[in-house]
Amino acid sequence: MVSAGSLATVVLMTGWIALALILRRQPMVVRVAALVVALCTLTLVNRSLAAPPPDSAVQQRAAWATVQKALPPGAPTYRPSWLPSGFKRAAVRASIATAGNGAAQYAVSYTRPVDEAALTFRFDHGFTPPARPSWTVPLRLGPAGARLLTYPGQPELAVAWPGAGGAFAVQAQHVRLDDLLRIVTSMRKMSSIRQ
Repeated sequence: MVSAGSLATVVLMTGWIALALILRRQPMVVRVAALVVALCTLTLVNRSLAAPPPDSAVQQRAAWATVQKALPPGAPTYRPSWLPSGFKRAAVRASIATAGNGAAQYAVSYTRPVDEAALTFRFDHGFTPPARPSWTVPLRLGPAGARLLTYPGQPELAVAWPGAGGAFAVQAQHVRLDDLLRIVTSMRKMSSIRQ
């Protein structure tokens, strides 16, 4: 299938060829000016036809609404009320799974395409970190029982805390430690965040 951008480019190229044939007997200054106008037009048309970037705010609301609908009423769900500026335009997706005991689990992932930084907010029944952490540190900030987890030779950090028969976690890749800690302290139950 031919995209709108490709079709517009072909139409513009055909028009420019016709324009070049018409202008071939004109002075060089007129031909150069026509070429500049044609190139500017092509640039503007290609920019206007390019797919708009995903609206991250809409994706975020949709992802958290998916989580809220999948969980039983009253199930605790934590959502950040602050994100680093680079994540405000990140791609966001939610995934819902069912644990062995039939309870719902969720993960909401934010991916920043510029540098592949990622954040995942999750609740798992029987959460186990993805790899054995090299060390864990109890935190005095954020939710009760929160622990900072680091992994050997990896750019991943996580903060996990127990709750509701499982564990909540914020996993971060290529995210500064101070930003991760600020995210964790901004976590609020979804009912307290305006949707």
